[in-house]
Amino acid sequence: MGGVVARTVEKVGVLGLSVLRGESESAVPVIEEEKGNPVRSRCPVCNCGNLEVPFPDTPGFRECSRCGLLFTESIVPRNRSNIVYEATENAPGACELLDQEPRRERYYSMLVQRIGEKVRPPGPLLEIGTGTGGLASTMVGTGWSVEGLEPSKRLCEASQQLLGPGTSVHCRRFEEADPVLTLKPYRAVVAIDVLEHIPDPTLLPRRAFGWLADKGYLILQTPNARGLRRRIERGAWEQLAQDRHFLIHSRESLLRVLQGCGFTRIAIGTVSGTPVDGPFKRFIMRFVGGCLALLDLGNALWAVAKKEQP
Repeated sequence: MGGVVARTVEKVGVLGLSVLRGESESAVPVIEEEKGNPVRSRCPVCNCGNLEVPFPDTPGFRECSRCGLLFTESIVPRNRSNIVYEATENAPGACELLDQEPRRERYYSMLVQRIGEKVRPPGPLLEIGTGTGGLASTMVGTGWSVEGLEPSKRLCEASQQLLGPGTSVHCRRFEEADPVLTLKPYRAVVAIDVLEHIPDPTLLPRRAFGWLADKGYLILQTPNARGLRRRIERGAWEQLAQDRHFLIHSRESLLRVLQGCGFTRIAIGTVSGTPVDGPFKRFIMRFVGGCLALLDLGNALWAVAKKEQP
């Protein structure tokens, strides 16, 4: 993926929005019924009621006119939010990741380099959504003490086999992980391409904030709702997968969420490319991704948020 040009916010205060205070982990503002199914009638990040249907061919998505969040109108029960990965031994999401794994080695090295630029020295790290274990394995090789969470049984077994007995990968959703985590508080919590799979926008950042040590970092990568590919491909954009992607952040919406969850120093930029790009495409994307990052138009958001106790 191309380079990151991050815009940093320091020492921000917590927003006074009820949706970000975290009174209820399943709270979503103003839920209405449509044909017997619960739907969102307001933005789950900023509570704005001015919503648009940005893609006529993909009517299930709404876009907030204030913060730019893209989200599925239908409310997905939490126990079904990852069914494309968890449901069966041959769940399509898990099979796709396993098929791609041989082509991801360079991608993992690039992620580790990017993390190391922000977080030094290494220490205890939690990866939420360990997948096949490739990133966790690369992090261990650079001195980190890694613990992983992966709700897919098949992926959990694959990552544990790769990492060996010295690193624990728990086959649990992060919502249920407190009793099994052994390395907290963490120097860093990493969630690469995870936020879009969780219907509640504050759930993961709140949990991560509680697990981090003081001056620890939450590191996120998630699709960019205002990226160039979304603007060009519109309803055909591959990220508009309603069976697995429920929230697609803009820079503004992600910043609101991280501020509201208590993080104080936040840097958000954009990156481009895919985990399976070949050498030629990676070379091209270094230039293209850098240009797109200057305009916040990369295909994914890259966020680093620091926890600092008063």
